[in-house]
Amino acid sequence: MSRQQSRRRRAEAFIFDLDGTLVDSGRDLAVSANFVRARFGLPELPEPVVVSFVGDGVGKLVERALADLGGPSAAERVAEGLGVFMDHHDRHCLDHSRLYPGVLETLRRFADFPLMVATNKSRRFAVKVLAGLHVDGAFRRVVCGDDVARRKPDPEPLALCLQGLGVDPRDVAMVGDGTNDVLAARALGCTAVGCAFGLTARDRLLAAGPDLVLESFADTRRAPSRPPPPGRPARLPSARALALAAPRPARARRRRAGRPRRDLRPPGRQVAPARRRRRPRRHGRRPRRRHAAGPGRRAAHAAGAEPGPELAGRGAHPRTQDRPSPRRDGDPAPLHRRGRRGLQRRMEPGAAPG
Repeated sequence: MSRQQSRRRRAEAFIFDLDGTLVDSGRDLAVSANFVRARFGLPELPEPVVVSFVGDGVGKLVERALADLGGPSAAERVAEGLGVFMDHHDRHCLDHSRLYPGVLETLRRFADFPLMVATNKSRRFAVKVLAGLHVDGAFRRVVCGDDVARRKPDPEPLALCLQGLGVDPRDVAMVGDGTNDVLAARALGCTAVGCAFGLTARDRLLAAGPDLVLESFADTRRAPSRPPPPGRPARLPSARALALAAPRPARARRRRAGRPRRDLRPPGRQVAPARRRRRPRRHGRRPRRRHAAGPGRRAAHAAGAEPGPELAGRGAHPRTQDRPSPRRDGDPAPLHRRGRRGLQRRMEPGAAPG
């Protein structure tokens, strides 16, 4: 960034040109202009030649592109060519037009500032290009060539941008690549910032005498600026910006617990997802608790002895001291196989084993 004049005021608002400043649209303009020339049987012009015609509106562009027609009916042919250009460019204005590198980062950096667009382009194309490149919500106002009576280099488009903002024009930076942008900024008292990477030749831009010269949009990081006062209303974002800023549902909610994540790597580089470690299960039944006191209830019952005091200690439960063993000699079936009725029959005096 080179300093042409010493200005100490910091910018509080920014006005941008469109073609050659925010959007690289030279190729689409050249294609539409050559389409008009082909309609009248004229040879194509190189793209740099057509780009040199840009800056004063669509009418001047078509008039300069058809300057070699000649004849008494040249004005009628230019009017006819203007209609052909409008129809063709309306269908192909976004074929090759792209934002310059660093434009999105610059718009995000200055999102708290009032941002406007002042262009000599027709509103029919300007609004479509801004919406097609998804930056229409970044600007508070868009003033086009058919919105004013006098286009740039007259300061009327810039004054219309600042109408109602309450900003001193000396605190506004006009960013553009053409000489018309520099002249309009000087006429209104704004800071003229020239873009040397745009559609206008560098020597023509420097001859106009801008206050600052940007070699790329990355130079805006060192541009003097200050945020607007807190009472000033903020810009309104577009519907696309609101949709992008809306919270999206977390992926963890959509996934089931324990389900592995989907591997998005190429098939040759995918790896098996890591499994959750589980605690090992214990197989088999718990070991039976052995009692050290007494011979046990079954052994005492088989011998015909009454439960003595040795069974009342450790290993004997009060409810099972007087209950006979569910299994006797000669009865191989345990209790859970014979059932409860078989147990009652054995407990009756004189009952034969079932």
